[in-house]
Amino acid sequence: MRVHGRAGHHLLMASTRASLLVVGRRMPSGPHLGPVAQSVFHHSLCPVALVPHV
Repeated sequence: MRVHGRAGHHLLMASTRASLLVVGRRMPSGPHLGPVAQSVFHHSLCPVALVPHV
């Protein structure tokens, strides 16, 4: 499915009907999250898995 607009908004909307939300991460190391991942972690209504891109 393709959607247009802000990624964080669409991921949070998907979290309302998901059992697990999987979010990719470009940088595999480091303590800082990007704005989308951070928003999803703080506001998601389901568990979130952060998967680094290899």
